[in-house]
Amino acid sequence: MVTTIDCANDEKMAADLERYLSEQGYETRIDGSLVIITNDKNIKKNLESFIKNTQKVGYEILEADSGTFVIAKVAHIEDFGLSSCEICGFVASEEELFAHRRAHGIGFLM
Repeated sequence: MVTTIDCANDEKMAADLERYLSEQGYETRIDGSLVIITNDKNIKKNLESFIKNTQKVGYEILEADSGTFVIAKVAHIEDFGLSSCEICGFVASEEELFAHRRAHGIGFLM
């Protein structure tokens, strides 16, 4: 099975990861910020070990689908001054969200 690890446009991290996984016995190749491996035994455990050993503080491993992982810093919408509607998940600034909530009929309750 082929597994792709997307390093979120960080080509240096991809090169470091490719080298690390090669040392762990994986068959690897690199394509920009993607690392492609053909044997995926214990890959999540090895990705976690890579994050820990290289001190990538704030990075997380996300499983996009059964054959794709993403290594990236997760940014929360609040970090950008945004919030989400509790009813439908709509994302907007607080002012826009106030008007949006009223469309649900909950603006009068707040």
